[in-house]
Amino acid sequence: MATNEKKLTMEDIAKICGVARSTVHAVFTNKPWVTEKTRNKVMDVVQKLNYSPCPIAKTLASGLSGLVGVVIRDLTNPFYDQFLERVEDLLKDYVIVYFNTRHDPRREARAVETLMGYRADGLIIAPARPELGTTHLTNWVRQGRALVSMDRLTGTDSNFVDLNDRHIGYMAAEHLFSHGHRRVCFFAGPRQREHHDDERVVGFKMCMLDYGIDPYDCDTIRVGLGWENGYRAASKLLAHNRDAFTAIICGNDYVAGGVYKAAHGHGVRIPDDLSVIGCDDIDLASVLGPSLTTINLNVRDIGEKVALTLPEQIRGGEDFKCVSIPVSPVLVERESVKSLSRIAPRQARARGY
Repeated sequence: MATNEKKLTMEDIAKICGVARSTVHAVFTNKPWVTEKTRNKVMDVVQKLNYSPCPIAKTLASGLSGLVGVVIRDLTNPFYDQFLERVEDLLKDYVIVYFNTRHDPRREARAVETLMGYRADGLIIAPARPELGTTHLTNWVRQGRALVSMDRLTGTDSNFVDLNDRHIGYMAAEHLFSHGHRRVCFFAGPRQREHHDDERVVGFKMCMLDYGIDPYDCDTIRVGLGWENGYRAASKLLAHNRDAFTAIICGNDYVAGGVYKAAHGHGVRIPDDLSVIGCDDIDLASVLGPSLTTINLNVRDIGEKVALTLPEQIRGGEDFKCVSIPVSPVLVERESVKSLSRIAPRQARARGY
């Protein structure tokens, strides 16, 4: 017990184990050349003497760090604010470290590598480019670390949130087409894969077919995800031909807010002259004038499911089977869509979303 009362050093551990200090350090830093016998000897002494000179030693002694990383592409987006509020409520037993990547894959890679260095137990990520092969996330999974992604990842087996994007695109389009709109523009996010539409655009086009809408009457414009992107795209559209479309579908409510600002600047009234639909149902949607029709993703429920899945994988280790976390979007009808007439779909189809 006298040894325990003294502040132990790495040299003390090395002497007790009969090995070099460099060997103890190699065990703590998980060097592959250390034999299993030596590793077990060192860790047995660490546990018996409760040696904890630094967080790494504690992590190695228990096998867990109690640390969870959250890597988000835009922490300023109110969608993630609501999501993380619920995550924090349920992960109170963990220390959470946040990284804002600003949609930059290089920032994301550095953040994940930093969390590897801290030996974080789990990672929640909204990836900057989920369609890209992500070596840093593949390495994370190969090391047996828990991971929940807000998007399905290309080439990496992980838990992911299935936002049902195709259904979201279809739902927004159907609301407009069923209210008589024939000329609709979709303000989509950045293209995810070259020569491929993202799932929301696919849903938009599928709905056009079901309602017999001439594809030449509609358009898709890649505008980005921020309110300034919506403002610039809508300003350009309204300046060239303000009567080209009767409605705009926005990839999120931020973009819709930009459309509202552009419409006001061009003397275009919503919904009398232009109908608008958003997505996410952030607080902004209900306070805009007129209030914004949008699609609610039940973000707090998503946060709860993510926060329950991550510790389950941490506890389950290699036996845990990755899951998809389903989301059931719901359209919230407010004041930003004008009904021109009621139109039924030309051909009802059983859509398997």
